[in-house]
Amino acid sequence: MSTPQITPNTVLMNPAEVNPHAQTAQIMTVAKAKDAFLKAEEKAKSDSVNISKEALRMSKEAQDIEDEAEYDRRRKAEEDRQEQV
Repeated sequence: MSTPQITPNTVLMNPAEVNPHAQTAQIMTVAKAKDAFLKAEEKAKSDSVNISKEALRMSKEAQDIEDEAEYDRRRKAEEDRQEQV
C-alpha cells in the first residue's frame, strides 16, 4: 500500500474530493466565511440604526404624552383659578 503524496492541489481541494469518506471539518471556504462575516457585520450595523430610529421614535412618543399631560394639568389649574375669581 502506498501513501499518497501531498501536493498543492490536494491541499486546496475539498477533503471530500480527496477522500469521499472524509467528513469536512471546515464547512465554509474562506470566501464563504468572508461573505458570511460581511453580511453579519452589515446586519449588525443596520440593526443598530433601526434600533436607534425606533428608540428615537419611542422617546418622542413618550415626550409627547408627557407634554400633553403637563399641558392638561396646567390648563386644569388655570381653569380652577378662573373659577375661584
